[in-house]
Amino acid sequence: MSEYKSPYEASASVLSTLSSSDILLLLSPAIPGPIPDMDPFEPLGRALSGFHPKVRHVPYVPSIGMRDIHREFLAEAGAVIVVLACSLTSKTDSEKQKQFAQQVTTELGSEVPSLLVVVQTPLVGSGDGEVGVGYDAVLSGSSCRPEHLQDIAYKAFGHEELSRYM
Repeated sequence: MSEYKSPYEASASVLSTLSSSDILLLLSPAIPGPIPDMDPFEPLGRALSGFHPKVRHVPYVPSIGMRDIHREFLAEAGAVIVVLACSLTSKTDSEKQKQFAQQVTTELGSEVPSLLVVVQTPLVGSGDGEVGVGYDAVLSGSSCRPEHLQDIAYKAFGHEELSRYM
């Protein structure tokens, strides 16, 4: 029986193998955000870059799914973070996001560390609990507000302190 790890410990161990020369790939859904003309997950990418020098943020369109550009970045990645924000989109887009997340784990296999970030999305209901299967750790955040995304970056690198926004 393996020792229990908190989400913070699990995420820290996922990213602990990352060297400064490795690419940390952030894959987030291309959805409308609270600030017009801005990718809602840009603050997450910026916050992650405070912890790791080589973050590459590549959005995905849920209705289109995996493209060659995603595969190319996945092939070069030292670790991958996939974002789901299903409650912010239609049911169809929600399902497409989950399919994309599952396809990422299929493309990666088990050799590349992976982290699933679930934003404002309760993973309940028929089959939804399986969306994290294949990921080394799963973190959740309460919204797409920049300060909440910064908290996710903080947690992704294993910091246990809760921020003032939680």
